[in-house]
Amino acid sequence: MRLNLRILCFGLALSGMAGAAVFYMLGPTSFAQGASGNHVAGLASDGLVKPPTVTPTPAAPPPAPVVPQCYGPRRHDSPALRPADPDSVFSNCQVVAYYGYPPVPGLGVLGQFDTADEMVTALKAEAANYDAANGPRDVAPAIHLIAAIAQASPGPDGTYLARAPASLIEAYIALAEKDDLLVILDLQLGHANIDDEFAAVEPYLLNPRVHLALDPEWVTPGAPGTTIGSLDASTITHVQELLGTLAVTHHLPRKMLIVHRFTEGMITNAQDLGTLQGVDLVIDIDGFGYAAAKTGEYNAFVRDAGMPHGGIKLFYHQDVDLMTPAQVDALDPQPDVVIFQ
Repeated sequence: MRLNLRILCFGLALSGMAGAAVFYMLGPTSFAQGASGNHVAGLASDGLVKPPTVTPTPAAPPPAPVVPQCYGPRRHDSPALRPADPDSVFSNCQVVAYYGYPPVPGLGVLGQFDTADEMVTALKAEAANYDAANGPRDVAPAIHLIAAIAQASPGPDGTYLARAPASLIEAYIALAEKDDLLVILDLQLGHANIDDEFAAVEPYLLNPRVHLALDPEWVTPGAPGTTIGSLDASTITHVQELLGTLAVTHHLPRKMLIVHRFTEGMITNAQDLGTLQGVDLVIDIDGFGYAAAKTGEYNAFVRDAGMPHGGIKLFYHQDVDLMTPAQVDALDPQPDVVIFQ
């Protein structure tokens, strides 16, 4: 791992915690004919040609998606695992992810290794630490890739957003296929239209390994990073609907939708959030700072708010007292997603 980072990020402080504020500038039909009684190849005994017998071909069922081993029936029969949905990764597993934008070390741990293989080795080792601490659950390692990066300037389209190259996203999905990982594509949004950005990543979401994240911090009235942004619950619900329709239509496992949060105002009308068919909504406690502050925000925004699933982000270099796997997994409810930046 590279320890001397080229820092291209800055932090926003609030109540003892800082947001994860970062910028990167950037065929023919066949008929079956056979012999039956005095009918041979469609010719009757009276010499008249009879129409051929057509045997209809039943419609093939949709192919079963190839998915990581953490989907499907539970390995452990434990009432502590939730929900009891064999199509949800959380039925059996806790997700442990490495976050970032690999060309830039300052944007997260994904970019802090010399090779992708080194990164995967470290990720799987970290995931094993959580597998040892999370009780009867399995663990699913994941790549959390920033697919749309907030910008300090509006750019030619006025969106304050730059999309990651398709080649980069495709390379990390291929890596995930090789090493049996999940992929989470993160949208920072800026001033962009949510439908446009969803459409940009929708082809990747057809892969059962690929999931989605939204970062309200970067949805601001002015330039991203000047204030802490927000998303309304109605927008999050709209994205849930898009994801759910995709999952149901294409017979995919439930999709994760991770929404980052570290202040009250980052999600407006949060009381209106709920579950939708085909989607696992995760509220992820973002921002770096003290373990006590993270725990308080997890309790407020996940436990007390009754969110379907909780997550927490940990910062290797910026957290003051980096939480251990035992501390994280002692939270109630146990986080379903742990993200390292």
